[in-house]
Amino acid sequence: MFKEEQKSIDHINQLITAIPAKFEIIELFLQLDSYTRFHSYRVKEIVVAMASLHGMNQDQTEELTLAAYLHDLGKTAIPAELLNKSTRLNAQELKHVRMHAKIGADMCKIFKLSQTLIEAVRCHHEYFNGAGYPFGLAASSIPLASRIISIADALDVMLSGRKYSKPRSLSDAVKIMIHNSGSQFDPALVSTLLQKIEHKDSADWVKNAASFH
Repeated sequence: MFKEEQKSIDHINQLITAIPAKFEIIELFLQLDSYTRFHSYRVKEIVVAMASLHGMNQDQTEELTLAAYLHDLGKTAIPAELLNKSTRLNAQELKHVRMHAKIGADMCKIFKLSQTLIEAVRCHHEYFNGAGYPFGLAASSIPLASRIISIADALDVMLSGRKYSKPRSLSDAVKIMIHNSGSQFDPALVSTLLQKIEHKDSADWVKNAASFH
């Protein structure tokens, strides 16, 4: 998969070409474990498709794309033994891992990335009903970019699996998305995404993204 990973690095480089700290950003991205790097690539693929569904212009799409690549950047500060644990995390471990959202946003701030991108990274684990973290934001208080990344993030995790859980089929993932629509996810965004997925040919981007490991 080296070729695909190199394409990701080249794409990130294009998106941040005018940013003085671009080499530091890429170096930090490469410090992520392989699962997280590939996950970030797959989330980016889904996010790009969702951006087109919602009529985002090129600048908005590029900013959202970069946020998708960097949404888990804070995991570089989380101990590898927690990220690679083969069983579910206990409460204390989960609290530690959840710090990655704020840490990642702080990193993006140091790199002088846009405030929109910083907030997208910081809030990508907020729930539509206010039960997420780190702030417990709800509904439209959650940045649109974060709501989109949240859906793409969860969809990829379901399709590709984790160390302690097997991958789910697309049909099972869709059922879970519907079940959590309005609680974890923005129902309007879920509805639009699922309308796209219902068409077999236009769901290829989901399958292609999930196949990249």
